[in-house]
Amino acid sequence: MLVFTAKYIAREHTFYSSDWSNYHNTTADVARHYSERFRESPTGAMAQLIRETWRSTYYDYNLIHTLAIAPLLVLFGTSRIAYISSIAIVYLLPFALTIGAIARRLVPSHGILAFWSAVLLALLTPAVEVPTLRGYPDAGAAALLTLAMYVYIEHRSSRSYRYMTLIGVIIAIAVLFRRHFIYPGTALIATLAVDALIRAVIYRKPHSSRRIDYWVRIGGQLAVVIGGVGIAFILFGAPFVYRLLTTDFSSLYASWERPTLHIIRGFAGWYGWAAWIVATIGFAVGWMTRTVAKPVTWLIVLWSAFSVMLWAVEARQVGIQYELQFAPFVVLGIVALAWSVWSTWRGLGRALALTGLGGYILANAAVGLAAMSLPPYTPLRPLLSATSEPLVLKEYDDVVGIVDWLRSITTPNRGILIAAPTIVDEGLLAAAEHAMYGPAAFLVLLSQPAVDSSDPYPLDVLAAADYVVVASPPPTTVDQAVQRVVMDAFAESWEIASDFKPLPTQFVTADGVYLKIYERWRLTSPETALATLARMHSAIGTRPGGQGDWIILAHAPAHWNYRERYNRYEFWNDAGAGDPSTVFVYLPRSRNEYEAVGRVEYSGGSCVRPALERLTVRADHSSTDRTPVNVDEDGHFTLRLTPGTEDGPYTLLSVVGAGEPNQPAGYCTLRIELSRPPARGNSIANAVERAVDYLRDRPR
Repeated sequence: MLVFTAKYIAREHTFYSSDWSNYHNTTADVARHYSERFRESPTGAMAQLIRETWRSTYYDYNLIHTLAIAPLLVLFGTSRIAYISSIAIVYLLPFALTIGAIARRLVPSHGILAFWSAVLLALLTPAVEVPTLRGYPDAGAAALLTLAMYVYIEHRSSRSYRYMTLIGVIIAIAVLFRRHFIYPGTALIATLAVDALIRAVIYRKPHSSRRIDYWVRIGGQLAVVIGGVGIAFILFGAPFVYRLLTTDFSSLYASWERPTLHIIRGFAGWYGWAAWIVATIGFAVGWMTRTVAKPVTWLIVLWSAFSVMLWAVEARQVGIQYELQFAPFVVLGIVALAWSVWSTWRGLGRALALTGLGGYILANAAVGLAAMSLPPYTPLRPLLSATSEPLVLKEYDDVVGIVDWLRSITTPNRGILIAAPTIVDEGLLAAAEHAMYGPAAFLVLLSQPAVDSSDPYPLDVLAAADYVVVASPPPTTVDQAVQRVVMDAFAESWEIASDFKPLPTQFVTADGVYLKIYERWRLTSPETALATLARMHSAIGTRPGGQGDWIILAHAPAHWNYRERYNRYEFWNDAGAGDPSTVFVYLPRSRNEYEAVGRVEYSGGSCVRPALERLTVRADHSSTDRTPVNVDEDGHFTLRLTPGTEDGPYTLLSVVGAGEPNQPAGYCTLRIELSRPPARGNSIANAVERAVDYLRDRPR
C-alpha cells in the first residue's frame, strides 16, 4: 500500500491548493507548532492543543483529523508523501479493517478468510483509495462509523447499555471528525431504530408484561445511543453544536447541490455500475443460499439504503470524499457473492465464476487508479470506476511565470485579486509561491468570492485591489455569478474598470485563454463603488447568500472585521493597522426606517480618535449628503438607517481617519457595535446566541 502510494504521488506535478492542500497544511502546521510547544512545556502544550481542537470544531476545517497524524509528520517530515502515507496507515487501513471485521460476521462460515478478502477488496476499490490519495482524511470518519456498526452487530442482543452509549459517542466523533458524515451517521441511527422496532414487533412471549419490558429495553437502548451522541457533541464539540443551531446549512450550500439523478449517476460513476450490480446480487445470492448471516445483511443493506436516500435527496453534493460512506455496501456485497459462489458452486463453474470476479476487481482497480486506460466511449466503460489520474497541472509553467512576474512588480502591501476561475485562483498562486519561495508569503492575494449561496458580493475586494488578473475571454464553464461579475466588469468596461489600466504583460494558457493584468491608478470613489454594486446585483439577479447587511469599502478591507449577531452588528479593526478610514454600506433587508443605537470603543492609549459620519447617496449617485455622527463621552451614538436596496438609495457609515500630516500619534483601534433592526429569524438560533451572550458577559 505504501509503495503504491509513493509511486502514485511521485507521478503528480502540480501545486496543491484548496481541499487538496488544506488538510495537509493544517496538519503540518500543528506538527511544527506543537513539537516546539511540547519541548517547552508538555502540560501546557497538551492543554492548549485540547482547547484549540475543541474551539476548532466550529469551523469548516477543524483540528481533530490532525491529532493522530501530526506525531508521524514530526517523525518523518511534512512532505506530501509523508502526509498521504500517514493518513493511509492511520485512517484508510483501519477503515478497511473495520469492513473486514463486519465481513467476518457477515460470512461466519469463512470468518478469517472473509475478513482478509474484504480488507484486500477495500484497498483495491478506487473509490476507497482516491480520497486518501487526494489528501482527504475522511477515511478516519468512515472507519469510526463502520466501527459503530460493528459494535452494534456484536452486541445487538446485549442487555448492557454501555455498548449503546459507546455507539452514540463513536457516531458523534465521526461527525465532528468530518461534518458531512452527519448524513450516514443519521442513517445509522435510523437503521438501529428500524431494527429495534422490527425486533420489538416480532418478539414473542406469552406474558404481556415481558413484551412490555422488552419494548422498554429496546426503546431505552435507542435513547441511550441518541443520548451518547448528544453528550459527546456537547463535551467534544460544543462550538459545532452552536454553529449547527445558528447556521442555515441548506441555504449556505445551495450552490453545491445537484439534482438527485445527477447524484445517483455520481454514485455509479465513482464505483462503476458493475460494482453496485455485483454487490446487490451478492447480498441477494448470499441471503438465498444462506451463506451470509441474515441479521448482518439486513443491517448493512438498510444502512446503505438510508445513506443513499439522505445523500441523494437531502445533501445532493458531488465529490469523491463523499463516496466513502457507501464502501461497506459495495465491498461487503462483492465479498458475499464471492463466498456464496465458493460455498455453493463446484468444479469448473466455480473456478470460472471466481476467476471472472477476480479479473473484474483487478481491472476495476487498474482503470480507477490510472494503471490502465480505456477509450472513454467504449460500451464497457460505465461499468468500471471513474479514472483518477495523478494530479498534473497543465498550466504549471504559466502559474510559475505569473507568480514570478507579480513578485517583480508589486510590494508586500499591495492587494492582488485573481478573477480567472477554473484556470487559476488565489489558492493556487499562494501554493505556487509557497512551493517556489518558502512559507514567507510576499504576494497579498485577496480572497475572491466563489459560491453564490455562501459568499458575498465581490465589491469590497475589487474596490481594495491594486492589481486584478482577469481571464479573457471569460470561461464559459463558470456557473457561479459572483465569480463572473468581476470578469464582466473588465470585459464590458464598467465604470470601476476605468480605475485600472491594463499592463502590457499577459499570459496565454495551454487552452488559449489570455490572463490579462490590470493595475490600479486611482482609488475607487464611493459613488463608483455603489454604481458597481447596482450592476453586480443586476448581473447576479439576487443577493448572494453570504452577503450581510453591510459591505465594507476600504482600500485595505482585511484590516476590518464584521460580524452579525442576532440583535446587533459588530465592526472592529486590527490593532496597528494604520489609517482606519473606511465606508460601511448598509443593505437593509427591511423596508422600514430604523433608529439604531450604537457604541464605539477606542483603545490604544494616546491615539487619534477617528470621527464617524453618516452619508446618504441617491439612487442615481448624483449627490451625497454628509452628517457628522455625534458620539458622547461614553462612546454612545444613534444612527438613522433608511430603507434601500442594492440599486439605491444608500445609507453609509463612514469612519474618517485622515488627520493632520505627520500625525505624531497613531490611530486608535476601534470597535463599533450597532443595534440591529428586529427581524424574523431562527428562534432557536436567537435563543442560543442570547445564552452565549449571557455566559460571556456574566460577572465572574
